[in-house]
Amino acid sequence: MVYRVPVKAYSMDHSRWTTKYKSIRTAVLGLHVVSWNVDFMAPDTAGRVTAVLDHLRRKVLHETPQPSCILLQELDHSSFAAILSNDWVRKHYAVTPPDMRRWATGYGVATLVSRHMNILSASMMQFSGSSMGRTALFVDVELAMPEPLGLRDRRVLRIANTHLESLPIGAGQRPLQLRAIANFLRAPGIDAGLVAGDMNVIAPADESIHIFANLEDACTDESEKAFTWGYQPRSRYPPGRLDRMFSVPGTLDYASPLEVVGKGVKTPRGMWASDHYGLKAHVKLPFDSDEDSAQPAGKRRRWF
Repeated sequence: MVYRVPVKAYSMDHSRWTTKYKSIRTAVLGLHVVSWNVDFMAPDTAGRVTAVLDHLRRKVLHETPQPSCILLQELDHSSFAAILSNDWVRKHYAVTPPDMRRWATGYGVATLVSRHMNILSASMMQFSGSSMGRTALFVDVELAMPEPLGLRDRRVLRIANTHLESLPIGAGQRPLQLRAIANFLRAPGIDAGLVAGDMNVIAPADESIHIFANLEDACTDESEKAFTWGYQPRSRYPPGRLDRMFSVPGTLDYASPLEVVGKGVKTPRGMWASDHYGLKAHVKLPFDSDEDSAQPAGKRRRWF
């Protein structure tokens, strides 16, 4: 089941969160996508998500961030409230969902979209077969093609934020959930699609779930340097690349290799900010000047 969800941002003029907010609302040439499971099980979820946001502000996206989407998983009521009270978020980002009532359990996902970008819509997919209340959260934003097409030639990028079914008992649901997401990324009117989040890739069979969904893995590093879980703290389970970023083949270019971020981040009290590391990529639309520039607007190549 998929349904629309509102997007809200903080109004400095009225000192409150509102769905009617000021933004630049332009199509951008590219954006940074960050995905991070922030762990709802360890204590002090508010303090730990604040440490995550501080790290993103200081080291990853900077004080005045470039166009970006931040995909967070495993937020609970306290950490979600900490996001809404964060000055950096209030100044630079819109947030969806607007509240926690859309979550089926006591924790869920949220997406932060920088005010540089024109958000066309947001929606949430509830997985019917999930015993853990898992969902996927989608935002549609406008990207512009580079010159010589000009910034008026705009395309729609759909970004999904998800936390797939956990544990060995969820092995049968994970590929079905990812395939449902992939199908929605290919919906009519969508030019490019990307999904990132905690995919719970914990078994050999999970390594091919993106192939089953006809998606492309953004990571090309097969070494332990690409692992995102199992070190903070060390676990009795082997470390692994639980977190992934996939895209619909041929619809996006990665301006730089997928990067693991947030290693060693702690709160002022010395707690790990999360048991997961984050992922970061810079994406843009692919551009074939020989093929596309020869076509008039409205007849240029679409991806689907």
